[in-house]
Amino acid sequence: MTIRDSSSGNYQSITMPVNVGSQEHLDNIYRALTAHPMVKVVL
Repeated sequence: MTIRDSSSGNYQSITMPVNVGSQEHLDNIYRALTAHPMVKVVL
């Protein structure tokens, strides 16, 4: 996992490789992340 602060220090980007077994699993992870109030963008 890699965590980087933005140049202004207001945000952090987090890069985390994951292994998923199915598209459904990936979709569930995406929905959970986008539903979190502290998460602004999920790529």
